[in-house]
Amino acid sequence: HPAVEITRLAAARRGHDLAIYFQSMSDEPEDVPLAIGALPVRAAWLSDPWEQGLVPLAVADGRAVLRLPAFAFGVVVVDLDADAVNTNEPLKFLRM
Repeated sequence: HPAVEITRLAAARRGHDLAIYFQSMSDEPEDVPLAIGALPVRAAWLSDPWEQGLVPLAVADGRAVLRLPAFAFGVVVVDLDADAVNTNEPLKFLRM
């Protein structure tokens, strides 16, 4: 999404796969589809910076949908379905 920037992608700290830090520069609420390259998203949560207070996000067809308020920033924590994709080539699946 052109008005939303991923500011950091990191290993999650509390037992999930990835933590995605984002910032919205939009002055309107935005629905942002979230996909991680060829790896389907199995589950996703909106989180605080400490990955606590997880709020489940809708996931369908391997993508999460994030509803962002205007000028929002935060963290999405995701679990990926690595078994659904052949990942013989390291990190190739993380094309974003």
